[in-house]
Amino acid sequence: MKKKKVWLILFLTLTILIVSLVIVANKKPTDADFVRWMEDRYAIECWDYNCETFEIAFEEANEDPIIMRADGAYSPGVFIMEVINHYKSNEAPSYNLDIHVRGFFGNFTVLEEKINKIPKR
Repeated sequence: MKKKKVWLILFLTLTILIVSLVIVANKKPTDADFVRWMEDRYAIECWDYNCETFEIAFEEANEDPIIMRADGAYSPGVFIMEVINHYKSNEAPSYNLDIHVRGFFGNFTVLEEKINKIPKR
C-alpha cells in the first residue's frame, strides 16, 4: 500500500511539473510581441515582422528617417526571449538606438538602453 502512495505522489508531482512547464513555455514572447512592444515604447512604425527596420514620423520636421538594425543578437530560449540590437540610420547618422531586452511571460524588461534622437511614447 505504501508503494502505491509513493508512485501516486510521484506521478502527480511529475504531471503538475510537466503541465507547468508547458504553460510557461507557451507564454514566451513572440516576434509579434516584440514588434508591438517596440511600437508602444518608442514613437516608431516597424516595417517587418521582427522590427529590423522602422520609421520615425515627425510631423513638424517633415522628415521620416528610416532606422535599420546594424547588428545584434536574438536568443529564442525555451522560456525567455532575449534581444540585443543596435539600430542606426544611414540617412541621418545621429539617429541610433541600442537596446538589450528580455521577454518573459509576455512582458519585456529593458536591461540596457541608449537612445539618440528616437522619441519615446
